[in-house]
Amino acid sequence: MAFEKIAPGTFQNRSSLIAKIIVEKIQAGEYKVGSKLPPERVLAEQMGVGRPAIREAICALQIVDIVESRPGDGTYVQNTEWANPSTLQRESSALSLLEEGDNPFEALEARRTVEADTVRRASERRDQQDLEKIKLTLDRIVAAVRDKEIDDLLEADCEFHEAIAVAAKNTLLERILKSLMKVMEQELWTKIKKQFLASNSKDHLSETVKSHEEIFEAIKNQDGQRAAKIMERHFDEIERLFD
Repeated sequence: MAFEKIAPGTFQNRSSLIAKIIVEKIQAGEYKVGSKLPPERVLAEQMGVGRPAIREAICALQIVDIVESRPGDGTYVQNTEWANPSTLQRESSALSLLEEGDNPFEALEARRTVEADTVRRASERRDQQDLEKIKLTLDRIVAAVRDKEIDDLLEADCEFHEAIAVAAKNTLLERILKSLMKVMEQELWTKIKKQFLASNSKDHLSETVKSHEEIFEAIKNQDGQRAAKIMERHFDEIERLFD
């Protein structure tokens, strides 16, 4: 039941094509309800694509209840009733989400690289106005977690990271980060984040508050090396949310 490699230069959204291939395997009966799909790493190797594309495709299929991801275990087929119009509609919805734009998991990878350096520079260059702005967004994050307002949390988190980019005093870094954050405003990423937060909220939300507080303190103390280290840890926490 191995998956074939995707031809280089295929003119189609890569994640959308991966989702269609997985669905076709399920439709053909190769994977029945309750059966486990190969791990992301194996799928990526078999198809000759990056793991972000695999992850995006699987998350879209999970959102529409075609597959189910079990933390620490794997991804299982949840629905094979393809004669059912509602199932076909869910498949169409998943593919529509994937066709929306750039891959948010690729954006997340890029953000990890950009933001570690950005927060280091922000720690060295921030002024009092920058600190006040970052602290304001941090307070919003804390309040959103306390009140369990996920929409407010996502918005405040975006503003926190953008405020750090402003404090770095590099307009190109600021523009790059804002463009990456724009990718993560897409409907797919919003649905993915909300769903995973709902199932893993307690630990992740407490980690989120702690990491943002520690990042702010490092910037306040002008400790660029520590700020970059905590930022890396913060992205590790986000990655674990989807494992």
